[in-house]
Amino acid sequence: MKILYTDMHVLDSGHQIKAYPATVGAEAKTNTEKDIESRVSDIQTSVKNMYSTWPDMEGVEPPALGDVIWTQTSGNVWYATCIIYDENGKLNWEAAILCIKSLGKKCVELDQQEVGMTLFGSEEREDLPQWDDMQDVIEHYLEEYAQVVAYVPDIVYLSDVVSSLPGTVDKIVRKKDPNIIH
Repeated sequence: MKILYTDMHVLDSGHQIKAYPATVGAEAKTNTEKDIESRVSDIQTSVKNMYSTWPDMEGVEPPALGDVIWTQTSGNVWYATCIIYDENGKLNWEAAILCIKSLGKKCVELDQQEVGMTLFGSEEREDLPQWDDMQDVIEHYLEEYAQVVAYVPDIVYLSDVVSSLPGTVDKIVRKKDPNIIH
């Protein structure tokens, strides 16, 4: 499996399973988290509820690194809030692997062959080699379950991402909207 890349926002895609990376805690910290939670109120509510304390839920631990908070919308779209960053915003690779495995299980459960996701890893352009490593993890743990489409809403950033990857781009396929790079 090769990851497909496109220059649109994951929320604008038609995938039934959409994933994005998140930080431990109820407050959105990264730009990706803030953007997605501001556009889909169900996700924001779901995340906040998971970190809330309820009197009848004594002993229940809040989500931790490696957990996925699943939010299903009325349109039967499943959003995966993948907790891969610690409280300091540092990527935890073991947590990322657990989250990717959870995506694979959800694909099997829903009989889906595609997952739409934002880039997992740092949002900083100078950390693009981190995405290269993450791409290997995603391909290893999801290849038997689903095709992954990585959404990068900024065409310049998409170009940076593709340029940072080892090897060459096989081809560019132009559709009406967007450009998908294989």
